[in-house]
Amino acid sequence: MVAWTVVEREMRVAARLPWAWRGRVLPALFAVLALAGLVFFFPEFTGPQQLGEWLFRMLSALMFVVAGLGGFVATSDCLSREHREGTMGLLFLTELGPVDVLAGKLVASSFRIFLGLLAIVPVLAISLLGGGVTLWDLCAVALAALNLLYFSLAAGMLASSCYREANKAFSTGLLIVMIMVCGLPVFGGLIQDFWRLDQLWEASLLGCPGYPCFLALKGSGSNGWSEGFLASLVVVHGMSWGLLGLSCLRLVRSLRVPEKPRGWRWGLFDPWKGGKSYREKARRELLGENAYLWRCALPVRKPWTVWLVLGFIWVIYGFGCWYRPAYFANPASLLFIIVLATLTIKLWVAMEAPHAIASDRQSGALELLSVTPLQGAELVAGQIAALKRQFRAPIVVSYVAGLILAIFWFLHRHYWPGTEPVVILAWIVVAIADVVTIAYFSIAQATVSATENGIVAKSILFILIVPWLLYAFCSLVGSVIVFSLLRNVYGSFWWSEAMSLGGWVVVCLAWDAVVLAWARQRLHLPIRDYAQISAGAPAKPRP
Repeated sequence: MVAWTVVEREMRVAARLPWAWRGRVLPALFAVLALAGLVFFFPEFTGPQQLGEWLFRMLSALMFVVAGLGGFVATSDCLSREHREGTMGLLFLTELGPVDVLAGKLVASSFRIFLGLLAIVPVLAISLLGGGVTLWDLCAVALAALNLLYFSLAAGMLASSCYREANKAFSTGLLIVMIMVCGLPVFGGLIQDFWRLDQLWEASLLGCPGYPCFLALKGSGSNGWSEGFLASLVVVHGMSWGLLGLSCLRLVRSLRVPEKPRGWRWGLFDPWKGGKSYREKARRELLGENAYLWRCALPVRKPWTVWLVLGFIWVIYGFGCWYRPAYFANPASLLFIIVLATLTIKLWVAMEAPHAIASDRQSGALELLSVTPLQGAELVAGQIAALKRQFRAPIVVSYVAGLILAIFWFLHRHYWPGTEPVVILAWIVVAIADVVTIAYFSIAQATVSATENGIVAKSILFILIVPWLLYAFCSLVGSVIVFSLLRNVYGSFWWSEAMSLGGWVVVCLAWDAVVLAWARQRLHLPIRDYAQISAGAPAKPRP
């Protein structure tokens, strides 16, 4: 088959790239640091068996998160980029078929994330030495993570075959994964709670890609796999093949069927877009304020989409407080909702901020802007103004509502340790700083990065993950220093909740300030320099 030839070629090329080595070393190094932090920060473990169980569960959860989120990030732009550049049709002029193209793109896009997961498995096997974990548990976690990765990759392929824009493909892949992992069991649970349909509840669990991961952790310590583990693996694996089949059909249809003209159905959405007169008025206002703002901002659709998504999250919380007050009417659930809304906003800003500049850079329109009177600072100001129009009001209303509810729970003496209003206020302050930093960092990366998904991945790494690693490192170093100098007062002086929260806020804000200063300095360039960066140097020959 030609498909295996394409797959072999893509694997040979990917294996010679520099990140093939880093993709194996960095995840393993992070797992080793997690083991060291677990041993140091939790000395209350009674023996190696308890330590092995905690290490196994922590690294397994890390593998599941990386597999679920990394899959669609890797594949959601592999086909859409070919469509944007107009090279997809050239691939089918050769002997390649849709299956060959999908197989090659799937292997080339997933090689890095697969190496990262594979590097964590040897560190995960260290927990076998401590006891409490069997070889069955290790195999179950590896199979569940691999199956979840395959489903996430297939979801990204389907999203990439449906859309040409990278941000739409990314958000669609994320939506598919979140609906199947979180929405499907919640929907089945609500149906089972209302109508007592146990069979439908069990079927929804078997179709959830995260259910095998849950069973793999639930059955740890036993000589065998949990009931329903293999059945859920088979069902999710079949769903993944179904998504790839739909991707293949969609890919063929996008090449053979011409785009139909917009008919009367398109007119139904005209009021949602604001109407023709409103769009003309908004266009004049935006052009008068900033020329590039008109390019980046849609007058109605983008802000109201943010309102709908954040409103839906708070409606779910309100419904839970009404239907199950014992589970939702507490500050812990409120903190979870705030964290969920915060992550949604951060990912959304990371996808939206670089879209205009990155698409203009890839299409060559950024070079045409260099001959206009538009300056580089105006280009950045227009993109930032568009983000403010889209996100500022929903973010302010959402966070103010969360802070008011936190104060309400605190005044009624209904709060738990770690959920006080000052903790929620700290989350909100750090979240706002992260959103601003992500906006400028993504715009700065849009001038040099090759793909929009790469920009999103860098934003997640540098703004959302690196501060936590810095905080863990600073806490570890500070604990060692204080423990060696003040051994007698170590427990009462150093490790307190107030100092832990304050240290986390200081580290996050300091890192945001450093990244923001770097991004703003990089953005003070004329458009001609951006165009030169876009043109780039001649590509280095592959070894």
